[in-house]
Parts: sequence; C-alpha cells; structure tokens
Amino acid sequence: RMQAFKARVLKEYPTLRFFGAVETGQDMHWWDYGRLELYLTNNLLATESSASAQALRHFLGAANRVQQSDVGPVAIASTAVVLGCSIRGGTVGPHAVLVNVNAPYVDVDDVVLVNVSSHRPIVGKKGVLYNVVDTDKAGSLCAGGGEVRADVFVPGQGQQVPEGSPAPGRQIVIRSTLDTDGGKAWKQKLAMNEYSFEGVHTLNKDVDVSRAQELAASLHRKMAPLFVGPNV
Repeated sequence: RMQAFKARVLKEYPTLRFFGAVETGQDMHWWDYGRLELYLTNNLLATESSASAQALRHFLGAANRVQQSDVGPVAIASTAVVLGCSIRGGTVGPHAVLVNVNAPYVDVDDVVLVNVSSHRPIVGKKGVLYNVVDTDKAGSLCAGGGEVRADVFVPGQGQQVPEGSPAPGRQIVIRSTLDTDGGKAWKQKLAMNEYSFEGVHTLNKDVDVSRAQELAASLHRKMAPLFVGPNV
C-alpha cells in the first residue's frame, strides 16, 4: 500500500523529496514536549526573556504576555503568560503559564494550566492541569506540589458526567506527578486513578476524537458564564 502511494506521488510530483531530511541549520529553536517534565519546562520557557522564549511566544501568537483575558484585579507578574483567561481575583507568579483558565480565584506559580474551568480557587506551586473541568465547590483545586491532572472525556456512554452536562459521556480524571515516569508506569494503575495509563489508552482507541472534543468543550462552555461579569 505504501509503495503504491509512493509511486503515485512521485509520478505526480517527480521532483519532490519523498520523506527526505529537512536542513534546519544552526539558528533554530527546538521545544520538546514528549515527556511530562519537558512539557512543563518548555511551556514555562514562555515566561523567560531569551531569544528562544521570544520565538516561542511569537510561534504561539502571544504578542502580549497577557491578552484576550478578563482578569480585573488579579495581580499578574510581569513575566507571566496569561491568554484567554477569565479570573476574578488572586495572584499569578512570575513563572506561570495560564491558557483558557476560568476560575474565581488563583494563587499559582511554576505552573502550566491549559483549558481549566473550576468552581473553586486554583492554588499551588509547581504543577500541571490540562483540560480540567472541576465542578467541586469545597476547598481548592490543587495545582502544585508536583501534582498533575488531565481529564479525559469519553462521549456516548449513556450517562451525563458531570451531572447536568449538555452531552452524554464520561469524564475520567487522570492524576499523576512530575516524578512519575509514564513509560515505566504505563501498565500500573496508580492509587489515585480509576485506570492505568494503558487502560485509558485502550478505552480511547475507538473514540471519535471530534465528539470527545465537543463533549469537553460543551462542559467548559457550561461553566464559562460563572466567570463573566463585573469583578468582585
């Protein structure tokens, strides 16, 4: 099959370099997100002032460190990056990257928060939250202490999770730590999780990605109005 594909492409584009190496030269930047610690490190790079950090912000379209956000009285350090957020109060430290975060209050530093909607204050230093919809109202949502949380949304399983969500499906909370090697722990079910990482992978093998994204987006949208309006 691949040979037939290659022959067809080369016939149509005879001068095309097929799967050839691309020379990038010496003056280039490389940001690796393949491991959890690198995901944290290379996202936090955006808070720095190096040439690589400036190139990363340009690549991400972050012309300003704070943009498209309703953050009112939030105290944001000059080097923090806050994009598309709605936050009613709190503090964002100098080494923090927040993207699409909706919360009543934050007190964070050394964190990467991406697509997070929370009824509760988000508090912590050195952690990762990714694609989190947190409907609990008691206490605070932990974003520190080396903790990691990434929610997985599985559509069409005949139940509504969280309660009252606009589309049927499951929300699975996956937790880890920055010290956990996901490769070595791939088959291991961590005490705080319902599934092993391998189990989540298996559960998602036949999932329609577009439906999963829409389920997650619908839950984020459902919570968004809670953070819109006059700052208090």
